[in-house]
Amino acid sequence: HTIHTFAMNQTNNTNLTLVEYSQYAARFATVTYQYADIVTYTMRAAGTLTSLLNIAVFAHPRVLRSADVFAHLLSMSVADLAYLGLLLASNLLNKLCAASATQCGPNAQYLALFLLVAVNDYFSSALALFSILLEIFLTVQRLFMLNNRKLFRDKLGVPHVLSALLLFSCLFYAPVIFQSEIR
Repeated sequence: HTIHTFAMNQTNNTNLTLVEYSQYAARFATVTYQYADIVTYTMRAAGTLTSLLNIAVFAHPRVLRSADVFAHLLSMSVADLAYLGLLLASNLLNKLCAASATQCGPNAQYLALFLLVAVNDYFSSALALFSILLEIFLTVQRLFMLNNRKLFRDKLGVPHVLSALLLFSCLFYAPVIFQSEIR
């Protein structure tokens, strides 16, 4: 006994039975991960967990009070956690919503595309630059310590350095915000 026609295939206009339609729809609703995706998501998850561990260590009051360098390392770990965690969430949500229009509603699809542009193109790049600049600052401080010189230690407090580097990083990548569009 044959099953009555349920839907039309849009690609070649042939009739599909209910069973064929469910198999056809299931093919588009499943999320498939390539090997590169799995490696990327695994590394981002490991980086997120490592950043959480670093935050737990550097946020300890005794460690924070011992030297300003630990406050810088704490802020670098927070920045790493923010951009790696958001990249992981953005990529997973985008992968889920890109598989099929039925997986996510229109609001979730818009959120996935917005996060893809905001996080992948702007936020992660700005925070990565912030971490790199902070690492360079710490390296220059170490160099000055080895040479027994002061690098504005009294004038450059932790909040001043962090806010200046974060502001520079965000402004440096600001043009990226206006280059992408969500459709």
